[in-house]
Amino acid sequence: LRVRSYSLRTGSGGRGKFNGGDGIVREIEVLCDCDVTLLADRRKRGPWGLASGADGSPGKAFITRQDGHQEEMPGKFSTRLRKGERIKIETPGGGGWGEMS
Repeated sequence: LRVRSYSLRTGSGGRGKFNGGDGIVREIEVLCDCDVTLLADRRKRGPWGLASGADGSPGKAFITRQDGHQEEMPGKFSTRLRKGERIKIETPGGGGWGEMS
């Protein structure tokens, strides 16, 4: 495996008096054919905000195939990746707390 990028998912935290924390983005390239399984939650609805704070952004996952085609994946899946293909995982942002002033 080769980590191609690892960064904050800027703006993914819910807004509020206290903003929710941003998620992260990881893109990983496989260096040989392999089987990959992802088990993740919060793909349809992000973590909820409290006390009038906004919800955080839901998570996402993408596979980029050898031909450049990109497909969005569900939160729980198993698939076969071929050498050079990539998986990109965007984790959810946290929910905000409190009403913005």
